[in-house]
Amino acid sequence: MDWTLEVVVANSLLNSPQMQRGYGALPVTFFAVRGMYPMFLPHGGLGTEDARQLEQLERRSTYFLAIAAAVPLLGVAGATFIPPEDMPAVIIALRVLCVGSALAFIGVYWLFRMLEKDLAALQRIVSRG
Repeated sequence: MDWTLEVVVANSLLNSPQMQRGYGALPVTFFAVRGMYPMFLPHGGLGTEDARQLEQLERRSTYFLAIAAAVPLLGVAGATFIPPEDMPAVIIALRVLCVGSALAFIGVYWLFRMLEKDLAALQRIVSRG
């Protein structure tokens, strides 16, 4: 029995939510930390709960970066289940997937590094407050 189609479909179903979670979470978090959180700093009320939540956010962001890094690898791993005779029909899509994923990861990594700096600055402010 040929399980190729089932494996490719299962890989797509498993990869899509991971891609959405990894690539979607970091830009939203970056916007919230850089654009929204600082608006509330002048109002005070910062405490140990804020510091704890910022630390959790930093750990969660690292998790999302790991997911974003794994997505292209999982996509290529899923492509290994394609029979060799069908490879010419999908080679262009695979190249687009690989190059697009690599470029998207570069962007996400840049956002992650900026987010790390912003979180460190906010943690310094919260620890003083």
